[in-house]
Amino acid sequence: MKISVVVPIYNVEPYIKRCIDSILNQTYKDLDIILVDDGSPDRCGEICDEYALIDPRIRVIHKVNGGLSDARNSGIKIAEGEYIGFVDGDDFIAPDMYEHLFNLISNHNADISVCGIYYTNGVKRKAISKLSTELVLTPKQAIKEILEETKFSTSACDKLFKRSLFQDVLFPEGKLFEDLYTIYKLFNKANCIAYSPEPKYHYVINQESIMNSSFNGKKFDDFKAASEELINFVASEYPDLRKSAVNRFVRYNIGFIRQIIRTNSSDLDEIARKMINNIRENLLSYLWSQYKLSSKLFGMVLSISYPLTKFTYIGSLMIKKIMRNILYRNCQKS
Repeated sequence: MKISVVVPIYNVEPYIKRCIDSILNQTYKDLDIILVDDGSPDRCGEICDEYALIDPRIRVIHKVNGGLSDARNSGIKIAEGEYIGFVDGDDFIAPDMYEHLFNLISNHNADISVCGIYYTNGVKRKAISKLSTELVLTPKQAIKEILEETKFSTSACDKLFKRSLFQDVLFPEGKLFEDLYTIYKLFNKANCIAYSPEPKYHYVINQESIMNSSFNGKKFDDFKAASEELINFVASEYPDLRKSAVNRFVRYNIGFIRQIIRTNSSDLDEIARKMINNIRENLLSYLWSQYKLSSKLFGMVLSISYPLTKFTYIGSLMIKKIMRNILYRNCQKS
């Protein structure tokens, strides 16, 4: 069975060779590798062409910049494999990732498989799940998992999909949070989803990437629209999961307010106030959720006073910075 691997590429020249090499070195050899140069302003396009001359499994698309969703969709449209996977151009994968994901699909007769993720900043890495057993999930169970994020998230990159699932589902062009808009729809179409906690995908925390960029109005608008679409879907199809969907929405509102406070921009205070209203409306439910106590306390303080939250949060960041500097100096002396 052939697997198509779609790699959207934009402005990731320092990382792209490591990414492509990790795909070429897969133990699963029957690959259709589609490198999508999304109008990258650096040498990424040239590097892709050089690799295409080396390995006949590689095809390169050069296109005008249209964003991550547009790049992925361009790859999906020419994919020849029975299955499709996605790798972001600044990430890399374990040598046996696609063999592992394909075996999960074969062993459990699944339409989608999911593996674990390592989150790495180049120095440390952390796995999202500490479980040790494989699971076979119904669509409802898999959607519950991406709402609660205890085993895996909405990311497209730690998954392998039956290509036919994309016949009437594509990534939303021009939107951030494209996975949040899309993955639950694919799960809902699948016969079942096979999951293994073994981390095979290496997500590189790149401060220049889309999701790690500073907060702005578009990020809030796209997140809110995607979340509301997901909440409405769950309320219609799986009403007992609505609370989990709302709690996820609250958790991310809290996280985004932290980003806003760190930017120290008064221009974003109005967006923060809208988020605080979302938190207040659903705080009671969130307090009974599975999320961390620190996040719940942050939400409670936000509901009481945004200026107080800003003051205490900035203060805590300053204290952490001072402590790190003290520890660093002590380590140097020793």
